[in-house]
Amino acid sequence: MGGSVEALRTGMRNASLRRVLVAYFLFSAQEYAVWIVVTIYAYERGGASEAGAVLVALLIPAALVAPVAATFGDRIRRDRALRGGYLIQMCACAGLAVAMWSGPALLAYAVAIVANCTVTLTRPVHNAILPQLAETPEQLTAANASSSMVEGLGVLVGPGFVALTL
Repeated sequence: MGGSVEALRTGMRNASLRRVLVAYFLFSAQEYAVWIVVTIYAYERGGASEAGAVLVALLIPAALVAPVAATFGDRIRRDRALRGGYLIQMCACAGLAVAMWSGPALLAYAVAIVANCTVTLTRPVHNAILPQLAETPEQLTAANASSSMVEGLGVLVGPGFVALTL
């Protein structure tokens, strides 16, 4: 545990890495929170079978989009690709919130599929930008370790926030 905390401290000393790691934490928390919310939404409408069908419907298009989205960061500057990916995700999640609040369930599911596909833009670009931002090999090592740690924290915090909200 001490090594993980020291890696996080090392990564957080670099302002650019700090911003990217904080954004990655928020991304991870949002991603898993959306999964929980969509699952609950589908379950309330049609029970376990509808929730299961919706989750499969979220995974298949994202699996098809992921290989194409992985090249997003190689086509344009990585900082712009990461910023654009986060912006697209924000818009998709805002649309999902509106659709879940006031639209029919099928519209909400369609927007949830789009929102889930946008998530595939972030991880490859996040991992590709770290070497550009690190000033030393130690910072890069720390940033890679910290990425895993902040993603794990996001997996805990996102659903936890949903649980507290409900």
